[in-house]
Parts: sequence; structure tokens; C-alpha cells
Amino acid sequence: MTTNELYDKLKQIFNPECFSIYPDRFLRIEETDRDAHFKYLTIEKSNQVILFADTFLKNCNNSFKGKTAPVLNEECDGIIITDYNGNKFIIFIELKSKFEKGVDKGPKQLLASCFKALTLFNCIDGFSFNDYNLCAVLALQKPSTESLNKVRQKEEIKEDLTGLDQLKKKAIEKEIIESEISMEEYLFNTLPIKPTYCSDLPLVIYTIEPDKDSGAINLDTILSKVYHK
Repeated sequence: MTTNELYDKLKQIFNPECFSIYPDRFLRIEETDRDAHFKYLTIEKSNQVILFADTFLKNCNNSFKGKTAPVLNEECDGIIITDYNGNKFIIFIELKSKFEKGVDKGPKQLLASCFKALTLFNCIDGFSFNDYNLCAVLALQKPSTESLNKVRQKEEIKEDLTGLDQLKKKAIEKEIIESEISMEEYLFNTLPIKPTYCSDLPLVIYTIEPDKDSGAINLDTILSKVYHK
């Protein structure tokens, strides 16, 4: 099933105001929280994509559990369906401002979004989990100077660094970090769901300088990091 064929089927089932097809080279995902410091992410792409707004999942959140982990009634900022090197992808995208809070809350939202989106897409005739590769993109501001100083102090006294500390160091050295969201870490493996809905999610963390309010990524570059065939 091509992207155009999928789009035609989506329009017959779901509210078309929640998604659009983008043949242009660039698209933009905006943060709807007015108080957020990270305002928008520009995505350069080579192929046509279907972009879902956050309203696609937000509108059905009341039907899913919240408050206790694993939390399901949260959504990411955007979902993209596209092709790359002859392979199909569903990409979940979340924008966060502060690094520490972002790497804590962002993966939970991305996992919840993946589960709910697959639940909805699975009703479409011709849609199969096996046809798509899944991945997530978490866009963040880099760690603050104060936060990094605490990591350096730990190193000076030979104190073991936590996983978050290691991630902060990588975020300073690199703009793009390859990682993974563990279903077990966020208790999604405890849900009574079919195995096809329960697998770790490849994650790409994209970082911008703390004084910036927007960023830009090349989608082909991102996908090449999570799909190496």
C-alpha cells in the first residue's frame, strides 16, 4: 500500500482535519504549549509524507488510562508516515524544552502515542504491523551549564555517572544521539496487550542550544540512523 493509498483510506475513516499529506520538501511541527521554549521543528524530507497533528491522538485520550504507570492518555506533537529507501516508516515526534524533564517525560509520551496510533491504524484494510518500521524522535534543548557542572564534579571525585549523566555528556558532544525507549523501563510490558504492540522503540534524540527556540532536521539522515539495511 502506497502513501497515497493509505491517505485515501485514512480520510474515509478518520477526521481529515487531524492529518495532511505533504508533497513539499519542508514541513514544520509546532509545540502547542505557549510557555514552551522549544517552539517548532523544521523537517526536510525527500519523499511525500502523511503528517498527523497532536489532535489525532489527543481527541481519544479520555478513553485511555492515566495517573498510574504506564500512562496511556498522553500524546506526542506529531506523527509522520513515509518511505525511506523502499521501506515504510511511522515516526513519532515530541518537542521538549528542558533536557532533564524532556528525557524523563518525552519517552512516556512517545510510547503511549505509538501504542494508540497502532491501535487505530490496525483497523485499516491492508495495514500490517510487519510492513512498517517504527521509530521516535525526541527534540530537546541541550543541558544547562549548571547541570553539566554537576556532572563534571561527579567525574572529578570519581563518582559513578548515572544514565542521565552519560546522556548529558553525549548531548554536548553531538547534535544527534541514537538511543532506545525500553517498554520494560516504562512498564508497558505489564499491559495485557498482544506482542505486536509491545516492543522497544528506536529513539533519536536531537538537541539544540539552550538559547535557541527552534531546530531543523533532515528526515533521511534520522532514518538512516535507525535503519541500517
